[in-house]
Amino acid sequence: MKNPMRSSLQLVLFSVGFAWASLLAARAQSDALPPLAPVVLDQDTLRAAPYEQHSDFTVALRTVAARIDALIVPLTKRQKGGIAGGADAITLDNLQTSRTELGHQIAKLEDVTPESWVSVRDAVLGALVQTQDAYAKAAQEYNNHP
Repeated sequence: MKNPMRSSLQLVLFSVGFAWASLLAARAQSDALPPLAPVVLDQDTLRAAPYEQHSDFTVALRTVAARIDALIVPLTKRQKGGIAGGADAITLDNLQTSRTELGHQIAKLEDVTPESWVSVRDAVLGALVQTQDAYAKAAQEYNNHP
């Protein structure tokens, strides 16, 4: 019998991949950064994921984190290269801090137990939201400066 939660997570992963492909196409057409980091379209489904699906959950979050990392690269290269404009240093520092925290939270998934699952899962999703918000602010600053 097919597990409906597994199907939902597969749909989320497909949606994330589709959103990523759309962002890459938009990026190729201009020098502007995508205004939003890749999002998990159905966070309610992820918040409802049971412990039994923690491996799929971990894979989904690591995939989104890697995509965010790829989007961060142009922001940091511009600052390190001394190119005028773009996101300011404080915004980039906030972005890097939130991404580091997301990484720490994702790492906790390796040792998650059925008893700690809900709190760890919610902490990871909270860190993801903070990282996406920090990226959106940095991308907005980057796109609004010549």
